[in-house]
Amino acid sequence: MNMSQQFVSDSTGIPRSAISDIERGERRVDSLELKKLARLYRQPVAYFLAEEKDADASEYSLAGLPRALAQLTDGDARTVLEFAEYLTLRRAAEREDQNAEGGSPTA
Repeated sequence: MNMSQQFVSDSTGIPRSAISDIERGERRVDSLELKKLARLYRQPVAYFLAEEKDADASEYSLAGLPRALAQLTDGDARTVLEFAEYLTLRRAAEREDQNAEGGSPTA
């Protein structure tokens, strides 16, 4: 986001050396620092807590969803929500069809 470590330090009160250590993964962020960083970067705390999906992971994870949604416009986020609602309704309709046919519903 083109912010220098010194700017982040001055804006949050977190020492510049600590910002450097955090960036290098040599230091953990405590909850108060996390709130300050979230405010500075104008992101929800969940944005920073979302773990990136392992390249080898075979299952889909929703952990990265807050980070992905934070990058969308309001219109795009609304479209994602509408699509999720559509999927929910489609799944419910499929279950009703299976129950009507005497099949066992799937999760």
